[in-house]
Amino acid sequence: MAYAPAPAERALLALAAPLLVAAFAPAEGVTYQLRLTEQRITARGQTEFVAERRLQFTREGDGYRAVVTIGPARAAGGPLAGLFLRGAQGLVGRTLVMHLDANGTVTAIDDLADHWRTYCDALAAPGTDAPLPAAVTAMIAGLRQASEPQQLRTLGTLVTSVIAGARETALDGDRPVRLPARDGAGMLDGQESVTRDPRGLTILTSATGPLARGDAQGRVALEREERIERGLVVRTRETRRLWPQGGDAEPSLTIISGGELSLAVK
Repeated sequence: MAYAPAPAERALLALAAPLLVAAFAPAEGVTYQLRLTEQRITARGQTEFVAERRLQFTREGDGYRAVVTIGPARAAGGPLAGLFLRGAQGLVGRTLVMHLDANGTVTAIDDLADHWRTYCDALAAPGTDAPLPAAVTAMIAGLRQASEPQQLRTLGTLVTSVIAGARETALDGDRPVRLPARDGAGMLDGQESVTRDPRGLTILTSATGPLARGDAQGRVALEREERIERGLVVRTRETRRLWPQGGDAEPSLTIISGGELSLAVK
């Protein structure tokens, strides 16, 4: 009888397989466990978010089929946390089947309209916190009218958030970088350091710059570490410190986010 490796052995063999041609080459026939976290720290307190999901990849033509199962979510710390939790919990237990091209771009999601309607309904559902502000209600109404490409991009982030894309091809060494401030208008200038090894690469980024929010002129500082293997971001940690008025000794808002992608072996 031919030798058949156990499930755990198959998983380890899949992860150990070398990258042959494609930069995006997730292990097939195994289950990845993704855990995302975020903390928002202000002088008034702290808000925390945690979300989990499971990912499975299989070859499909020139690209991949990704099966994404939404796991539990937790949040605490105010109205923003409550809104996040309603939307996340509305999808818990759902399985989304996505179709990706060879580079990891999501080209289609099965039953997209149904998943999107469920997500919007969950956001709008009455919660135990205060009634939704008018601005939030208007935002949800706008989401309900989102075009199919917008829906695809938004739900596609459930898997594309861990796909390195062009980051996988970064060259070894240090170089200057320019990044969008993200939290408002402005660009951040800094340095990026890339180190490669036989299994993948590590990217360290540090940048600072001005931040414009309306008439306020502030600043923002970013520190980020990314670990990339097989074209997947298997670990990331980012800290953004914001000074909306620019001159405060301590940041008015600190956002610490992270992600861990690991192999789930039963």
